[in-house]
Amino acid sequence: GMIAQVGKEFHTPVDYKVTGAPFPLSYPAAHDLLMVAREAVSNAVLHGSPSRVEVTLAYSHDHLTLRVFDDGCGFDPDPRERQQGHHFGLRGMRERTERSGGAFRLQTTPGNGVSIEAELPRKG
Repeated sequence: GMIAQVGKEFHTPVDYKVTGAPFPLSYPAAHDLLMVAREAVSNAVLHGSPSRVEVTLAYSHDHLTLRVFDDGCGFDPDPRERQQGHHFGLRGMRERTERSGGAFRLQTTPGNGVSIEAELPRKG
């Protein structure tokens, strides 16, 4: 349970599921993915007031996609609209994902929660 412990740190229900056939990641990639998951869940709980957070690890033949969704208040993804730097963690999440050769995607609008995806290629 790489991410199973994340939910315990925050007093919000975190649904955690794995789909597909797991394959090993390099330690740096696994560590970065864990940090992205923690940051995403932490942002959701601290700023979104969600009733639930869903964390999914989806393995396909050649990629692993981490998805973190919360049903909280969402935010304006325009950096100029961010208040007090609340969501500057997004830059770090993107950098961690791209450092491992991955792709980072964010979908959010005020009132509609936040969906974050970090997709890493399978190595080897």
